[in-house]
Amino acid sequence: PLSLRVWHWALQGLPQSCEWVLKVPSSSYVHLKLVRTRLQCFLGDPSLKYLGFLRKELPMDAPQLPVADERAGIILRRSLLHQLPTMLEWCGAQAEVQQLAKFGEDIVLGYCLSQHNVELASFMDPNEVLVEDLKLDA
Repeated sequence: PLSLRVWHWALQGLPQSCEWVLKVPSSSYVHLKLVRTRLQCFLGDPSLKYLGFLRKELPMDAPQLPVADERAGIILRRSLLHQLPTMLEWCGAQAEVQQLAKFGEDIVLGYCLSQHNVELASFMDPNEVLVEDLKLDA
């Protein structure tokens, strides 16, 4: 999908000092200091390249795989951005990706990354995840 081209542009304009790119809808509020602090936690693990909050409600006929919810933001590491054009080109040639486009950019990106063995890592603080789980169980 055309909307995935934003990742190409993000790499071109990314200052050398930046390790991550965060893409959120224009209607989102972003607490930059909190995001910056949280991203510092991930710098030591170069295997973490695709961060976000797990999208829990996927359309029934969409592939059920872990994808970042675009409403909460999608974060990609610089090293992944360098590989992404080739990955997206390959994915764009796959017939199933054309079908997935109707579900949204986050699902297409998540599917494409999963096909290249890039897994979603949760951006949430483990302590916050525990609190959320406890609230859901109550």
